[in-house]
Amino acid sequence: ESEAFFSLAGNYYFQSKLDSAQQNYLKAIKIKKEIKDFTGEANCLNAIGNVYFQRGNYHSAINSYLKSLELFKTMNKQKMAPYNNIGTAYYYLGNYNEALKYYKPIGTK
Repeated sequence: ESEAFFSLAGNYYFQSKLDSAQQNYLKAIKIKKEIKDFTGEANCLNAIGNVYFQRGNYHSAINSYLKSLELFKTMNKQKMAPYNNIGTAYYYLGNYNEALKYYKPIGTK
């Protein structure tokens, strides 16, 4: 069921129906938390960050991306998307030093 919500959210996202995308990502993340699908939860947090980013709400996007990154770290999983997304959000905020801090790990993997 969580995968259905996640897929539906992705379809809405790519149609620029951001409210519907966010609602379905939130439904998916609730289920993923309940079933302890931590990878799925981290992916949902990253996707929700993308919704915030598309709305120009870079601070909320960073917050969501950081939660995703921390969850991946607790599982000892290397996932580069959160690093890239955090770096890009900081870049859009004009905080280039902070952006570089998150881009650097990408170049070493």
